[in-house]
Amino acid sequence: METKTFNKIFSGDEGALKRALYKSMGFTDSQLKKPLIGIANSFTSGTPGHYNLNEISKKVKEGIIAAGGTPIEFGTIAPCDGIAEGHIGMKYILPAREIIASSIEIMGRAHNFDGIVLLGSCDKIVPAMLIGAARLKIPAVFVNGGPMYPAYYNNKDWDGNIITEAIGWKKQRLITEEEFKNIEEIAEPCIGSCSMMGTANTMCCLGEVLGLSIPGSAMIPAVEAKRFRIAVESGEAIVELIKNKIKFEDILTKDSFDNALKFLLAMGGSTNAILHLQSIYKEYFDENLTLEYISEISKSIPTIASIYPASEYDVIDFYRDGGVLSILKELESNLNLNCKNILNKTLKNILEGLGSFFPKKVTFSSSKSIESRDI
Repeated sequence: METKTFNKIFSGDEGALKRALYKSMGFTDSQLKKPLIGIANSFTSGTPGHYNLNEISKKVKEGIIAAGGTPIEFGTIAPCDGIAEGHIGMKYILPAREIIASSIEIMGRAHNFDGIVLLGSCDKIVPAMLIGAARLKIPAVFVNGGPMYPAYYNNKDWDGNIITEAIGWKKQRLITEEEFKNIEEIAEPCIGSCSMMGTANTMCCLGEVLGLSIPGSAMIPAVEAKRFRIAVESGEAIVELIKNKIKFEDILTKDSFDNALKFLLAMGGSTNAILHLQSIYKEYFDENLTLEYISEISKSIPTIASIYPASEYDVIDFYRDGGVLSILKELESNLNLNCKNILNKTLKNILEGLGSFFPKKVTFSSSKSIESRDI
């Protein structure tokens, strides 16, 4: 009697070789009857924002297994923009986006995954993963590794760009060689994406606004335990999406892109995000997201947050002030509230559920005067 499998590539006699190949790696008949979930893990020990992704992947797998799925992990490249700066390496950063997107598309198609979880944190890697998901058009969940904490120096918080400042201070003989070395030691105090609203953190926030991440998760710091709990929940979510037949196109819509654009304009994140959103949009809808259209939206959306490098506030301040959800709450009347997320909840449901957490209007960008960065 033929055993029923969730994934059609394992069905019948024609699926025997594929079942045998998985069994060679220890997979059981029971596991091969369940939804097959790809995990695109861009871990590397050479990029701080991706250093914790193996541990996050373990938690995602726990969630997938608990919810009744079978996880299949594979890797992608993940070059660091900061390390590539200032030499020939920077010429390889944007092309890496295409390689990562293509590797996700290839693995997804070749192995016929029922769904996919995308693990990434930094710069071109995050949009690459979203482009890959847009090509596959299967249920997808994005999980980022989280930002690092800022450096603390001379009674101020700084991101890694304190090094650039310190080079100038040293040339002006405002600091000694010994003090310069001390700054180097504290500049990047832990793992995580850099503690500023650059391309990395901007794109992680946009992944959440597009509905592809657990609400409230984008800015959880890399070293906090909550980051692992979110990973488990994300693993559970991808299986539930498949079981409930929630399609990728139910989540990623033109309305959700409009919300992402409005959020970006309100947050004032990296201008690179426009380039990446246009690419994701083109891959998914086969249409252009024009600068004229973006400009028209910008006329009705004020900038309501100011985050380093635009101000002294870093992304950890942003997280503590409510993160992505605080801006969405402020923008509520301007947003498409019927957009769904990976929990199969509408944006309206999510914002209503915030309750008393945001009792007042957000005043993040003007709650404190911005001081000069004199040393």
